[in-house]
Amino acid sequence: MEEFFQKVAQYISQNLVSELTSTFVGVFLFFVYFYSKIKIKDFIKEKDSRLSYLDLATRLIVLSLFYLLFFYIETKLKIFITGAFFKNLSLLLIIIESLKFIYKQLKISQKSLLNLIILLTSIDIGIIFLLDLSHSLDLPIGSKYSLDEIVKLLAIIPLFVFLFVISNKIVSLISTKNTLFRITLIKLVYVFNILFSILGYLWFAGFLNFDLKFLFGIILIFILSVIYAFFVLFISHQLDTKFEIIQQTFPEVKGRIFTLLSLLFLFGIYLISILFFNIDSFIQWTKEFFIVKTDVLKISLYSLIKAIWFFVLVVNTILIVRVLIRYFMYKKKGEFEPTPIEAIIYNFGVLLAGIISLSMLGITWKVLLPLIGALGIGAGFGLQSIINNYISGFIIIFNRKVEVGDIVELKGNAGDFIGNPNEIIFGIVTDIGVINTVIETIDGISVAVPNSRFVSENIVNYTLTDNLVRLRIPFKVGYDTPREKVEKILIDTAYEFKRYLAKYHSPQVWFFDIKDYYNEFVLVIWIDARNWKKIIWLRSEIYKKAFDKFKKEGIEVPVIRVDLEGSS
Repeated sequence: MEEFFQKVAQYISQNLVSELTSTFVGVFLFFVYFYSKIKIKDFIKEKDSRLSYLDLATRLIVLSLFYLLFFYIETKLKIFITGAFFKNLSLLLIIIESLKFIYKQLKISQKSLLNLIILLTSIDIGIIFLLDLSHSLDLPIGSKYSLDEIVKLLAIIPLFVFLFVISNKIVSLISTKNTLFRITLIKLVYVFNILFSILGYLWFAGFLNFDLKFLFGIILIFILSVIYAFFVLFISHQLDTKFEIIQQTFPEVKGRIFTLLSLLFLFGIYLISILFFNIDSFIQWTKEFFIVKTDVLKISLYSLIKAIWFFVLVVNTILIVRVLIRYFMYKKKGEFEPTPIEAIIYNFGVLLAGIISLSMLGITWKVLLPLIGALGIGAGFGLQSIINNYISGFIIIFNRKVEVGDIVELKGNAGDFIGNPNEIIFGIVTDIGVINTVIETIDGISVAVPNSRFVSENIVNYTLTDNLVRLRIPFKVGYDTPREKVEKILIDTAYEFKRYLAKYHSPQVWFFDIKDYYNEFVLVIWIDARNWKKIIWLRSEIYKKAFDKFKKEGIEVPVIRVDLEGSS
C-alpha cells in the first residue's frame, strides 16, 4: 500500500492541471444530471406516471454516455484518477437506478435491505475503482482486471445479503431477558457485515491475502467491539436510570465517558493490528511523514496522533474523576459540593498531560527556550501575566487560604446586566483553574477571576477557619419606642427562623447608635456560611416579620421631615 500512495502522489504532482480540469467537467455534468432528474421527477408527478419508464431509459442512456466519456478520458487522455472515479460513479448510478426501479415494480417494502444492497454495491464499485487506478499506475496490486472481474465482484453481493439476513435472524433468537446484550449485538451486526464485506472484496480482488493469523486478529477485533459496545450501552443505561442525577447535573459526562472508551477501543485495535495484521510498514511511514522538520524540531504524523490521543485521554479521565468526586460528596452531604482535591487533580493532571504530550511531539525545554527568546520582549510581557496567574494558581492550592468550596468576597462587579449594583463579588469558589479561579455568585453567575488577585489583594474568606459568621440586620425606631419591646420583637422574629441559626449562639439585639431623629438597633444572629444563598432571602423575611410586628405594636419607622413653609 505504501507503493500505491507513493505512485498516486507522484502522478498527481505531474498531472495536477489535467486532473483538476476533468474534475470540474465531471462535477458540472453530474450537477446537471441530478438537477434535471429532480425537475423531471416533479414534472412526471403532475403529468403521467407512465412517463417514468421513459425517464428511467433516458437516465440510463445518459449515465451510459457518461461512462463512455470518462472511460475515454481515463484510457485515451491518460487522466487516471478523475476518469476512473467518474466512470465508476456512472456505473454505480446505473446499478442503483435499476435496483430502485425493480424494487418499485415488484412492490418490495424492505427499504433497509435495498439500502444494504446499495451500500454493498458502493463498496464493490470502490474496489473496482482501486483496481482501475492500480493497473493504470502499473502497480502489481489486485488480480487481473477485466469485465469478468466486475461480474464476479457484483455476484458476491447476494452472498453478503444472505449472511446479513441470517446473522440478524440469529440475533433475534436471543431471549428478551438479555435486552442489553441483544441491543449490543444488533448494533454490531450491521457494522461487522459491512466490515466483512469490505475485507471479502479486498481479498477477492487480490488486495489482501488471508491467513490463520489474520483471521484470528479479526475475531479479536470482533470480541473487543462487542465489549466496547456493551460498555457504551451499559453506561448509557445506568446514567439514564440509576445515576440520572449525575446526567442532569453534568450533562457532558456521558460524552466524556464515551470519548474515553472510544480512545481505549482504538488503542486496542492498534495493538491487535500490530500483532496480527503486519502494519509495521504503514506505522513506519507515519513516523517518517514529517509535518514539521527542522534542525531543532521534528514532528511526524505518528507523534502528532500519539500526543493528541494521550492528551485527550488524560484530560477526559481527569474530568470524569472530578465528577465522581462530586458524586461522592453528594452521597455524603446531599448536594454537589466542590472540593479542594478537584483543583489539585485538575491542575497537576493537565500540567503533566501537557508536558508528556509535548515530549511525545519532541518539544522539550531545549526547543522551547530558543523559540521563546526569538519571540522578543513584547511576547515576554504578554506571557508575564499568564505565567503570573499560572504560578498563583499553585500558590493558592498549597497556601490553602482559598479552597474550592469556600465562600469568598472580593472587589468587583458580577451583575450590571441583571441590575446588581454592588461593587463586590460574593459567592462560592467552584474551580481553581490553571489561569483563573471561578466564583459562582448568589445570582447564579460564574465569574472567572485571575489567580493573581487572590495572591496580591485582600480577599474575604467566610469559611477559612470555620463556617459560622455573624449576620447584622439594622433597624430604625423612634425615640419614644421602649427598648425592651424592640428587643423582644426582634428576638422572637429571629427564633422563627431557628433552623438557620447556629446552635450555641443565641440571637442578640444591640442598641447600636442614637441618631438625630431615630435610635438604631441591630439584630445579630450567627448562621452557617454554607447557607450563603439564603442570606439575602433570610434578611428579607426577618424584615417582613419584624415590620409587621412593629406595625401591630404601633411602632413607627422614623423618617426625616422637612418643613417647607416660607421656603418659596
